Amino acid sequence: MDRTKEWGVNTILQALADVFLLQINIFNFVHSDIRPSNITIKSTENVVPKPFHIFLGFVGDFHTFSLRPLQWMSELPYKAQIFRLLVTCTDKNLDERRNIVDRKLALLSQGHIPEYQLAKHVQFVLHCISLEDKRKQGQPFEKSHFELIFKSYSGGDLEPEESIEIRNRLVSNHSQFDPLSGIPLPYLSFVIKLIFPFKHFEGNYCRHHLLESGEVIFHYLGSCADQSSFTLRDISRTKRMSKLQFSRKRSIPRNRVVVIKRDKRATYGKDSIRECPDHAHVIIDSTDSHPGYCKLRLSPSFSSDTEVNVFQTGANRYLKAFRITDRLRTQLEAVHLGKVECIGVPCYTFPFFQRWVESKKDHFPSREVITLIVREGCTLIPKAHPKSKCQDIEWQFNFSMGEHLLFKSLTVAQKHGFFVLKVLLDNMVHHVPFKTKHLKSVFLMACEKLPSGAWETNISGCVLYMLDLLLSCLKAKFLPNYFIPENNLIDCHRDEDINTLCVIVEYIRLFPASVIQIVAEKHGYTFGPNLIKNVLSKIQYFTDRHMQRAFNEMFGPLTIATAKIMAKIGLYDISFDILEELFEQSLLIPQTGLRQTSLSFFDLFISALMEMKQKASRVILAQTFDMKMGSNLSEMVLEKERGSLQTYMPWIIDKRIGWVEVSNESNSDLSTIANFLYEFSKREYGRQNSVLAELSITTAIQCIQEVLKEDNVEGEKTKNIGLETDVEARKQMLKRKLISFYMHVYRISELDHLQHPLIEHMDEIEKLCREFPEMTGEVCSMFSFLGQKAKRQEYAQKFYHLYGTDITFINMET
Repeated sequence: MDRTKEWGVNTILQALADVFLLQINIFNFVHSDIRPSNITIKSTENVVPKPFHIFLGFVGDFHTFSLRPLQWMSELPYKAQIFRLLVTCTDKNLDERRNIVDRKLALLSQGHIPEYQLAKHVQFVLHCISLEDKRKQGQPFEKSHFELIFKSYSGGDLEPEESIEIRNRLVSNHSQFDPLSGIPLPYLSFVIKLIFPFKHFEGNYCRHHLLESGEVIFHYLGSCADQSSFTLRDISRTKRMSKLQFSRKRSIPRNRVVVIKRDKRATYGKDSIRECPDHAHVIIDSTDSHPGYCKLRLSPSFSSDTEVNVFQTGANRYLKAFRITDRLRTQLEAVHLGKVECIGVPCYTFPFFQRWVESKKDHFPSREVITLIVREGCTLIPKAHPKSKCQDIEWQFNFSMGEHLLFKSLTVAQKHGFFVLKVLLDNMVHHVPFKTKHLKSVFLMACEKLPSGAWETNISGCVLYMLDLLLSCLKAKFLPNYFIPENNLIDCHRDEDINTLCVIVEYIRLFPASVIQIVAEKHGYTFGPNLIKNVLSKIQYFTDRHMQRAFNEMFGPLTIATAKIMAKIGLYDISFDILEELFEQSLLIPQTGLRQTSLSFFDLFISALMEMKQKASRVILAQTFDMKMGSNLSEMVLEKERGSLQTYMPWIIDKRIGWVEVSNESNSDLSTIANFLYEFSKREYGRQNSVLAELSITTAIQCIQEVLKEDNVEGEKTKNIGLETDVEARKQMLKRKLISFYMHVYRISELDHLQHPLIEHMDEIEKLCREFPEMTGEVCSMFSFLGQKAKRQEYAQKFYHLYGTDITFINMET
């Protein structure tokens, strides 16, 4: 490398291989040819039996990029925990550390990846531990200059595994290092709140725990009943995660409904029957049933119009599942977009004291919520335990109404913590039977133990606490149902699946920043990796003495940079919330020095706006500030110019685009303004700013429609002077322009995978299609996207009649 013009990549890679004990596998791509080579440790003896492998790609001689094996995600939780042993228990002797490695290998190999696939990584770790021991003992060895490939963020030792003591400290002291990941809790909270803001989670849920349609009373089941099905917004260009979610929703019924049998009640004995003599009662019989399940026995005096749903064994008669009539199914599925799963029997005498004793004084759930849950009771649905011997007559206790009421009582910070943990697990747990109900049960148990205020001030500690609690349940192979603690929700899981879950959950617990980065990259939060790298590279600032410096040099600039990104893609509310959170955090930073001053929110907001290059971001954020704070900041941001869009429009338009500057060449009439807005919309679409893209294109459409109205009037005037042909040609040109505009509206709807704004224009599009039948294929695709099957089939038939071939749809799942 000392020689002029010598390319030093190979020399650098060789140095890295020697220091970190690597084998670097290189794939050089030259046109269609792939030339493999490798660089490994230079040694006079067989120093490293199994070096650490990394993979690089070369394009020509200039561009280098990293490569990953196809199975890297499935192996990552196992390999990471093995290499982490390099920075745990370093104070122990060589034999003790070897025993720790062997025990860890035995635990990891109980999952889906066999021991032989992990053996080479274990050998590498054992060899590094041996070299470290020689270094400590002062013994000479060839690779005395070697460095470990794994180091903790804090630079010190990490605790080997979670414990109750560590779990409790996570919440009791929010200003500490997490002893398992080596990350300061405030730093991790900062990363979580900035990459996964609360408003980035979206989904649908029912606002009422019990609903009514005519004489039918029903409620939703599972995640449909509360907010636990929310997912992280996908802001990537490909929208891969959104499409994946969409395909899952298509394969699974969106809302599952249980209809309540109004004339029947399930009770625990004769005392309950006397309280409600007007109802037909069935007696709960838990004999030979697993916890959470029972049989419904009919009393001797019980009369039934039909014996179809009654099963008799000996002297006892038991209730079977009710038949769902076509009329009932149609009534609910047509109006409420839900699938009738079953007909359930209400139970108002369930002993909730199993979970909440009368003397309960905890903060969660409140006494008011408990009273409401007890009053509403639960529902028995016809579902047997997988290991039941009475599959046809067993019923399950369902607490969807209670879960709805509990989630409704949560604070925003508690919901935020749940969403964060759910998105981490959803993106790491694959091909293993882990459902939202398992997480909900652990989360509700954690809410009972954690102060509600802790979720706001220490979200990272609460999330890590939940992971520890979940991991302890999995290791014990007993995950209790929140309402019936005796009911083990994983008693039918295979041991291999539970062990794999343990490995994955422990990986998330030990490497939270890495998992956040993986999730961020999947969902298009491309700023996430750099943000995490910047935060974790400045852990030396984590002292009270340096917190002001950390805020000024790290937290403040990174927050403003993230707010700029959010505003650029049209997420103005989230950008505003991020800046507001920054101001609130600034008030908590201890001031040092003789002069102790703090910025007002107005001053901080102004300084953030001044760093934003995009005028749209500055203007709309200033408008948002004015709306929320009652100020006139937008007047300061906007220059007094005559060329704003609003000055050329004969009607009031949305102020979010009214400020846009229009050049003299583009303001001569509404048609040229429409062209300008169309180009503006395409630019914002390229930035993924669906807000400005939609506002500008819908305004452009309105401009063309106004011109067409004027042309209709003009056409009537020119009929008698022979100019109607020119007017008609102009109208045809404008209508063809509308076709491009409507196709752009379609693309904007696809951007966020929402029916809006396309669905508002479908009547106009259909009318235009009658005049221009060549649009038939595009209109058919639009109705397919909107999920309107009848309309899609109608236009598919029209397409066939026009072109003599069937229309081909692009598979949305791909």
